[in-house]
Amino acid sequence: MAPSSPSRAAPSERRSGVRHVVSRGHGAFTPYLFVLPAFSFYAAFILFPLARAAQFSLFSWDTISPAVFVGFRNYLDLARNEELRSSFVHAFVLIFFYAVMPVCVGLVIAAILNRAKVRGMTFFRTVIFLPQVIAMVVVAVSWTRVYSTDGSINALLDLVGLDTSLAILDALYAEYADANFAPVPLLRRMVSARLLGRKSGAGFYSYS
Repeated sequence: MAPSSPSRAAPSERRSGVRHVVSRGHGAFTPYLFVLPAFSFYAAFILFPLARAAQFSLFSWDTISPAVFVGFRNYLDLARNEELRSSFVHAFVLIFFYAVMPVCVGLVIAAILNRAKVRGMTFFRTVIFLPQVIAMVVVAVSWTRVYSTDGSINALLDLVGLDTSLAILDALYAEYADANFAPVPLLRRMVSARLLGRKSGAGFYSYS
């Protein structure tokens, strides 16, 4: 009579035994020990500087004379700063138009493409997903080409004439009083010399 083979334990019993062996000899704080190195770096370079910055914000200090505790006066001064409030408004406008609105529009378009039966669905899905697959390098090269000295914008300005560009800049500067719109002296000298570009046959480039 052949000897009987030893009985095998049920799968559930084997799994419970493995868990018991693995958990034996390990304390409850073992997982935290694995997290401790990364958390130490995070606390040293993120949490501690934030805490010190919050502490310094409660003082009036020019880094030379002794610091004077002023409480929340610095925050009140910031809240009364008109330029800071304006910058926050501009930031929220950018967040709305570049984060909130694209997400909402994207969700609506995704729902339409998922549920509605539109002819040419593959084309629309490809067009919508195309910005995700175009490399940022391609976008950067395209905009570099647009703004280069022989790019499309300068070619358009060269076609309409430098006098037209000067007139537009003068109108913008008179309207907004922004130094960014002030024409450069070289542009005025070229317009005075009738070096208007392709319109007059002479300008920044030679058209002969």
